[in-house]
Amino acid sequence: MGIDMGKSAALLLVLFFLTASCIITFLPVQAGSRTIVVPDDYPTIEAAIENATDGDTILVKKGTYEGPVNQTLIISKTLSLVGENTKDTRIKLHSPLVPMRLFTLEYMGYLEAIKVEASSFKLANLTVTGDGGGISVTGDATEIIGNVIGIEISITGNATHLAGNIISRALSSTGNGTRITGNTLNSINLNGYNQTIMQNTITGTADFLISCLGSNNNIALNNVTGNSKGIYSKGSHNTIQENYLNSKSETSGGLEIKGDRNTIAQNSDVNFVSIGGSSNIVFGNMISHNLAVTGNNNVFFSNYLQGLVLGNTVQDASNNTFYHNNFDFVENEALPAGEKTFTVWVGVKGDNFLDNGIEGNFWSDYGGIDWNLDGIGDTPYVIDAKDTRNYHYMADFDVADVVLIDHHPLMAPFDISNMSTQETFRIPWTFVIVSITVICAGLVIYFKKRKR
Repeated sequence: MGIDMGKSAALLLVLFFLTASCIITFLPVQAGSRTIVVPDDYPTIEAAIENATDGDTILVKKGTYEGPVNQTLIISKTLSLVGENTKDTRIKLHSPLVPMRLFTLEYMGYLEAIKVEASSFKLANLTVTGDGGGISVTGDATEIIGNVIGIEISITGNATHLAGNIISRALSSTGNGTRITGNTLNSINLNGYNQTIMQNTITGTADFLISCLGSNNNIALNNVTGNSKGIYSKGSHNTIQENYLNSKSETSGGLEIKGDRNTIAQNSDVNFVSIGGSSNIVFGNMISHNLAVTGNNNVFFSNYLQGLVLGNTVQDASNNTFYHNNFDFVENEALPAGEKTFTVWVGVKGDNFLDNGIEGNFWSDYGGIDWNLDGIGDTPYVIDAKDTRNYHYMADFDVADVVLIDHHPLMAPFDISNMSTQETFRIPWTFVIVSITVICAGLVIYFKKRKR
């Protein structure tokens, strides 16, 4: 009886394994990602996209490829579209030309040339041109790497990365976490948070070559060479550092910063800095013409303006601090004889500071003396908003009766190249010693009372 039961159990075990092996044998096998080659596997990029599945790479060999005529090339799969090399692998797109309306105005306009709806899409090593329209990316984690692109790019997804591209038309991104690094660009228009714009060359002619809305953004190490205003940033806690503005005229090469608690550090060849809001820190910048603090209203920079501007109404900037900046005021032949080489426009609602309590700024027209040779002038640098020599070109502005004082003007230009972008206010040694003394005395008194 026991032997029969053992045989039955063994038979059941064999049947179980046979059944399982059959099931495993007939289970479908998940296919791995493929590399589809154009034109070897499919003659057109459109056909390759249609036959690809998520995770596939479409490798495009050298040549010129036409996109669908009067159609938008839609990508709704997670793909990589990669050229054999950028110079010799070209895609010419033909967007739909359709009737459009703007209020009561009717006109013909282009829809998107490429519309990327999937996330984690990659576009690399291609030259992309088109009749009109542009590239629209709505998915997240898009990569656009090493391309030459002659049409506009509009990105609404998050965590987009653009690197090593040459983009001759406008680039705009409204997503968060965008990284734009090492590109040559016409202009950048950003509206988002936690964005990084670094080591780019911007050469266009837009009003501002970098326009950044939102907060907690980092704009650093960019070469802004176009004949336009430069960098505009709206929001709070933005950092603008180590950018080269390459000012070419009175209205180019500037920084306009709106909002509170922004840091502007180590930027060079700056024509003007326009700062609104409060508690902004401006240090270590080479300002060759103007400094402006304007609040919510734009300042019109005339050909005659060279100097320090604090707002155009009495309800603008407050509690902003400027130190270790080099103000190199350039002679302006248009100014009448006898007037200072820079102009002051002031309208503020609170105190603004031209030093950090220890050291101030270098002013090229400062005439003070340093008797103790500590590198700081013995007399303050004073800017009086009502100085008639400076008031000549302020007829259109509501000018407040404000006197600004740099109590610790530097005798020589500050060495910006060796400073840290994380520099903060330095605390006087006397303050440190007194503080330690007070703390120690308090501890002694405390322990004496405990013993009693």
